[in-house]
Order: sequence, then C-alpha cells, then structure tokens
Amino acid sequence: AAPIHDHFFFREQEIEHIDTAFQLHDIVVLHGVAGAGKTRLALHYAKTHSEKYEMKLLCILNRGLSLYEDLKKHIYRPGDYFVFIDDANELTDLKQIIEYATKKIEGYNIKILITVRDYTLTNTKNIVQEILTPKLVRVRIFTDEEIRELLRGTLGIVNRRYLDRIVTIAEGNARLAILAGEIARKENRLDSIRDVSQLYDEYFGSMLENYPLFQNDDIGIVAGIVAFLGPSTLASLYKILPTLLIDRMQEYQFLNYVRKLDNDEFLDLFHDTAVKYPDQSLSNYILKHVFFDRKLIDLSKMIKICFPSFKNKTIESVNTLLHIFTNDILIQFVIGEIRKCWDELTRENSPDLPEFIKSFFSANPTITLIILKEKIESVKEICLSPEEIDVNRGRNIQSVTNDIIDVLGGFARLEQNHIALDLFIDFYLKRPDLYTDFFRALDLHFSIDEDSVYNEFSAQITLLEKVKNTFYNLKDLRDDRKLEYVTVLFFEIAKSHLKLSFQTVKSDHKGTATFARFSVPSNEATNSYRGLIWDFLIELSSFATYREGVRSVLISYGDAYCENNPEVTQYDAFFINEIILTHFPKEELRNCLLAEKICRYFERENVSY
Repeated sequence: AAPIHDHFFFREQEIEHIDTAFQLHDIVVLHGVAGAGKTRLALHYAKTHSEKYEMKLLCILNRGLSLYEDLKKHIYRPGDYFVFIDDANELTDLKQIIEYATKKIEGYNIKILITVRDYTLTNTKNIVQEILTPKLVRVRIFTDEEIRELLRGTLGIVNRRYLDRIVTIAEGNARLAILAGEIARKENRLDSIRDVSQLYDEYFGSMLENYPLFQNDDIGIVAGIVAFLGPSTLASLYKILPTLLIDRMQEYQFLNYVRKLDNDEFLDLFHDTAVKYPDQSLSNYILKHVFFDRKLIDLSKMIKICFPSFKNKTIESVNTLLHIFTNDILIQFVIGEIRKCWDELTRENSPDLPEFIKSFFSANPTITLIILKEKIESVKEICLSPEEIDVNRGRNIQSVTNDIIDVLGGFARLEQNHIALDLFIDFYLKRPDLYTDFFRALDLHFSIDEDSVYNEFSAQITLLEKVKNTFYNLKDLRDDRKLEYVTVLFFEIAKSHLKLSFQTVKSDHKGTATFARFSVPSNEATNSYRGLIWDFLIELSSFATYREGVRSVLISYGDAYCENNPEVTQYDAFFINEIILTHFPKEELRNCLLAEKICRYFERENVSY
C-alpha cells in the first residue's frame, strides 16, 4: 500500500460534501476507484471531525478476525462516537456491526464513515440499507496537475521528467503515483520507473484474483475489448464481434457480460447503449492482462479489425501497451503483433496499408525507410528559382499535409534518424515547392524543448550536420540552384534554433496540451548545437550570395519575447562580433543599424562585446 503522509491535498469539495451528509445521515459511504484516495480522505476527516466535536474515534480495518464483539467492548457506555470502517466490503460481519452501532439508545450518538471501492459499492450499499439509509459521496481521481503537486508536496519530487512519467503511470490514481514516486526517489533513476508492469500487477492483480467472475475467459474478452476501444457505444462494439470472435459470442451475450461487469462496478454502462471504464489505470491494466498476460484476444487481429474504423483508439491502446508499462518483453510482443498485421495488409494489398505505415512506422523502421526511398525516387523533380520559395507562407499551419515528409520527420528521436534525414533532404531537393511542409515537419519534430536538453540536442545536431554536409556536397557539384534551396532552409532553421527561450506545447497521454516557456541552459551541449549554427553562418557570410540570409538571422536574434539568458547570449556574442566586424562593413548605413540593434540587446543583457 502507499504510505500515509502528513500532507493533505485537494479534498475541500469532498470534505464539504461529507459535512453536509452527516448533518442529515448517520452513515456516509465514500466510494471511488481503487487508489483514488478514499482511505486517506476518510482518515483525515475522521481525525479532524472527531477532535472538533470531541467524539471517541474508532477505526475498523479487516484483519481476518470477527470485529463485532470487539466493537461492543469499545462502545459500552453513552457518548459521542465516530466509527471509520475501511474497505467495508471485506468485513464478514459488516451487517452486525452496523446494526449494533446504529441502535437508537438514549445517550449514544454514533456517526459511521465507510469506504468501499466502486466495484463493491452495490453489495455494500444493499447491506447497509437493510438497517439505515446511507449517504453516498464519490471520491474523484486527481487531475494530472494535482498529481504533480502531490508528488512535490509529499515526496519532494520536482524534476519534470520524473513528474511527467509518474503522471502517465498513475492516470489520476494517487496511490499508484505515490508508489511510483517512492521507487523513483529511492532509486534516484528515471529508468527505475520505466517498467511498471510489476507495480501494476501487484496493485491490480489481487483485485482480479478476488473477483471470481473474471476467471471466466468470456468476461475477460469483453473487458479487453472495452479497454482497447475506450468509451464506446455498444452498437460500435457489436460491429467487430463477428470478425473478431466468429461464433464465440452473440450481441446479447456480450451485453449480458457488460451488465455483469457494470453491476460489479468494473464498467459503467449507460442505458444499455454506451460503456466505459470508470478508472483509466484499471483499463490500462486490463489491456495488458487480456492481450499480453492471458492472450485471450489475438492482438494483431484486434489491431487489423479495429484500425480502419477506430484508428485513433487503436493507436492509443497500442501506445498504452508500449509506453505505460515499457516492459522489454511486452514491447517486443507488441512490435511483433504490429509487424504481423503489417505483413497481412501487405499481402492483401490493403488500401489501409499507407495509413497503417504512417501510424506504426516506428515498429518497422527499416521497411518504412525502404518504402519511402522508393516513393521518393519515383517522384518527379520540380525546379523552382530560390525567389519562388516563400518562407512566410503557411506559418500558421499546424500540420504536415505530405505523408512522406511527416513520417520522415517522425524519425527524429529514433536511431535511424540519420538515414531518414538523408531521405528528407533528398526529397526536399526534388520538391522545393513543398517547402512549407518540410519546414513545418522540422518545426514539429526537431524544435527545441526540454527533451532536447535532456538528450543533449542530439537530433538537432544530426540535422545541422546533415544540412551542412549537403551544402558542401552540392558546392562540389557546382549545383547553385540546390545550394540556394539548402541555404533558404538552413537560415530558417537557424532563426528557430538560435532563440534564447522557447515556447513548448506538450500533449500528454490524454491528448491535453500544455504550454510552457523555458530558457536553454548554459552548458556544453547547448554550446555544441549553437556553435554548429554560428560556425556555418560565419562560413556563409564569406559568400556575398548568402550574406542577406545571414543578415536576416541576425535581425531576428534576441527578439522582444525572449526571457533573459545572459550566459547563452555571452557565448553567442563572440560569433556575432566576428560576423559583423568581418563581413558587415560600417560604411553601409543598414549595417550600422543592425549593429546598433545587437548592441542594445547585449547591453540589456549585461553582455560584454
């Protein structure tokens, strides 16, 4: 179990609901998914409420013993009592305890607070209602930001990468978050929470072992289908049954199993028309349990059947298996299933294959690159003058329309990145008319963020080296037109990567976007990537043909929206001085104006020059 800490967070609303409930009822039942924080909330409330009203506090937790006689020894004379019963569904004598504690004997004032998990709520409520009507209060799961604050406050974890990883693991489950956080803090290594399969097994495994209905394979299959496709209408789920299960299960049988799971609070069924899991972390575990641990459903078959009609949900479930648990054996299994599906679609010459490759290229990177290379070689070359490339057109477009460009950009953080970049540049030289897509792909996949810092800008450095090498190869070939294509692209990359602070947009596992701004750190890795840019700009400055492009980079440097970053600016100042003093003579007015702009910025940053 997760440890109980002194800190208490984010439960003001639930406490208000409990207070209101006890004004009208003697019994309040706190219910919620496993790990939502019911016990922690109940303990906090029981302690503060009993102290405030000077009530004798009794806490009941099942230890496999009869508690009825024990309770009678503690409530033996008139007075005010507050009784807390944790995991009430596990008590064999719950009815007797409630009956005794709620007898309306003069001088006895007894309030009872009960916790139960959602999947046992119905049974517990029925037992209690035979004696007295309880008030139900639901304990919600935490938001991602609340989980982060919980980790900061209870465990002192402030590293963003640790927090992001734990948030992904927990899915709002406070107990899972604390358990994962304890492991991370103890080991002080991010990879200590890379594979959380065992954590999930220990947490949810016992729940399934204690749930006999789940030993039925058909129940497991139904639970797995709902976990894979997420919140869905039953009509949409029925569509895949004939192909997926052949004659194993009919619609009415599927619905009956869903009703059973709903009755036991494993699923939420709405008017026999729609179904979902009340707890996303449980849904994640069921995915692993059904498709990998027990292999009740063939994963490759599920992917193939669902992808055409449920593409986004299919991708999300596959990514959950790959990125939440991050178990090496599980990863190899999932990749094998994707490749099996890929091979079948290829043999069938399926119209879904191109979209499938775009979605799952990382599972078969070599084959993907071979396919894309063949496509690029078959593309007819388009010739443009450099002036026809409009670098400002499409600046606000947020997506890449060309699939080849989009997939090649997606290799940015894969080990085949260097091969993908060769193809990316080859394609750009053939199709400069698609400049907007090329730059947008670089902006999406090679932009600088906190992950770039963590990876020491390896993707950006590889990109810059490829562009620079391409320039010199073309120079040797005396291909002036393509040289212009390369420098046009490079100058825009330089403007983007030489910023001193960056706005990042992070999409979490739920698709929620978070905007943040951060400054690049002053360290050796930062100097490496910026040094590559500045060195190339110095070289290009020696050519009159490219000097205007260099000027455009200098004009954009240190824009008004940058946060102060004097250490990095001081590093850049050395290169800027050399470029201006060597290649931009003071006899030209516009060069003086450029130098004045740069000097004002340096002075503002207290940078020597």
